[in-house]
Amino acid sequence: MSAANVALGHLGVALVALGAGAAAWLVLVDPTSQLRGHFADYVRWVDRHVRLLLLRRSARWIARGQLVAAVALLAGAAVVDPRLGYGAALAVVLPPLWLRRAVARRRERIEQQLDGWLLMLANMLKATSSLVDAVRGTVKLTSAPLAEELDLVVKEVELGSALDVALRSMVARVDTAIVSAGITAILVGRRSGGDLPRVLERSAGALREIHRLEGVVRSKTAQARMQLIVMALFPPAIYYGLKAIDPHFFDPLVGVWGVVIYGAASVFWVAGVLLARKILDVDV
Repeated sequence: MSAANVALGHLGVALVALGAGAAAWLVLVDPTSQLRGHFADYVRWVDRHVRLLLLRRSARWIARGQLVAAVALLAGAAVVDPRLGYGAALAVVLPPLWLRRAVARRRERIEQQLDGWLLMLANMLKATSSLVDAVRGTVKLTSAPLAEELDLVVKEVELGSALDVALRSMVARVDTAIVSAGITAILVGRRSGGDLPRVLERSAGALREIHRLEGVVRSKTAQARMQLIVMALFPPAIYYGLKAIDPHFFDPLVGVWGVVIYGAASVFWVAGVLLARKILDVDV
């Protein structure tokens, strides 16, 4: 292949990528575009996760980066190598999966720290009558990520927000039932005028019992979860394994009936995985 043909090929790739990017941009900037509405919904979803993770990059920056990467890889798949299409799919799928996983881990760590923090706050209240000072005193004694959330609460109070409002903002950011229950115990105990340290100690004991029950459930379902992973990976592994051994093994499954059989098998496979996951999703 001559150098001129190589240069023309690279130019074609650049023009295709530029054209695809321009088309996507025109669709997104159109106020009446349905695609723009979906993109805005996705940006809001990413923004909720970014705020909880305290990332420096904005949600719009992440979403636009995904869009640019997906368009460029799709253009490369159309002109250079179809396998680049897998990269476009990964550019779309991997960031949301990573955000969801990172948020789940952060929420789990915060929930595990909450009972200890309630006990710490109860002890602080025995030494000071100010709930704000007690919360401020626990920030340095608590490890991340709960310490980061408490630091945001203290900063909101210092900027003029009421403590109740700052705590509710923390509940909205973390968005878990356990954190909501713990903060609600603080707010209710504060408004009722009762013995707040005793209320917090009882709440911490209840949260410890919930964590114990969750640990029992996880240990009882660990083997079943492993079986679910095997069940999910087994059909593709068998398919590609047989294809590697005998490339013509699935040749009889061609035509309309082959598509029907493949489609039915895929539907039953996905339905089985989703049903098994639903059964194992035990809520304590």
